Amino acid sequence: MKKILSSLFLISVSLIGTAQFKNIRPSVTGNIETTFQYLTTDTTISAIAPEQVGVLNSYANINYTLGSFKAGMRFESYLPAINGYPAFYSGSGIGYRYVEYATDNLSVTGGNFYEQFGSGMIFRSYEARGIGLDNAMDGAKILFKPTPGIYVKGVFGRQRYNFDNGKVNLSEGIVRGLDGEISVNELFDSLSDSKLKINIGGSFVS
Repeated sequence: MKKILSSLFLISVSLIGTAQFKNIRPSVTGNIETTFQYLTTDTTISAIAPEQVGVLNSYANINYTLGSFKAGMRFESYLPAINGYPAFYSGSGIGYRYVEYATDNLSVTGGNFYEQFGSGMIFRSYEARGIGLDNAMDGAKILFKPTPGIYVKGVFGRQRYNFDNGKVNLSEGIVRGLDGEISVNELFDSLSDSKLKINIGGSFVS
């Protein structure tokens, strides 16, 4: 137990480019988040401050969009990580980067991404920054909608294991997954206004 003084700074930035390409305007967006803690000695509970009394978590995101194309990255810094974070969060470096091409019916992503199948029981890749959890995928993802009401997902790659000394380390196992879902109400116009919603789906992960 330590007495902790914490502060959180969040800055968001959005820049719209002036250059045009086929009447499509590029855009650059981003944000910066910093959490700082100052740890002090509390004699009433015999808590001694550590040698490093100032701890810091920082994140900076930047995303570029041009029509159907999108790319981005996240810079992370733990100098050192705030109190309660896993010990393997240390150093500074790029913790997340991706490129994506998306249309109304097809989306293809390369690099890092988050995804889940159904309720997430069989596969879930997500971030819970408040507790230091991040198992982002590193590989490729495809989302395909051949017709309204039918959705197909495919993922391939390895999951993030830790962020040690400014470098992302990946799990040894390769994840291969396929998920399909049919929305009966979307598939048949006669059921689109029905109060009864019917979805049929299935997933496979190795």
